Amino acid sequence: MLITLTAYGNNKLVATKELVANGVEFKETQEVIFKSNKASLTIVTYQFETEEDANNYYKTISIAVLQDMVEIQENKVIMTITHNPLGKSKTEYKKQLKEAGYEVN
Repeated sequence: MLITLTAYGNNKLVATKELVANGVEFKETQEVIFKSNKASLTIVTYQFETEEDANNYYKTISIAVLQDMVEIQENKVIMTITHNPLGKSKTEYKKQLKEAGYEVN
């Protein structure tokens, strides 16, 4: 399992993790965008080896989230979460990611 977190400027964090679920390998990327040092938007992308695996995951995740929050693009499932009101601070996000086992640079 490969886990990395990279900071891009002052307004964005990007975290990636290689995962295996139900025998299917995929890559998860979380892009957290901050406004006034609070999370305003998180884009989570799940990238699969095949479009079939992406379609299967899309069907599963579509049951749990609103339809306008999730979309499929070829072998990727993309979920967009708007934080309204604004979410955690960048410091809180970094702490949470560290506690979850992410490497924070």
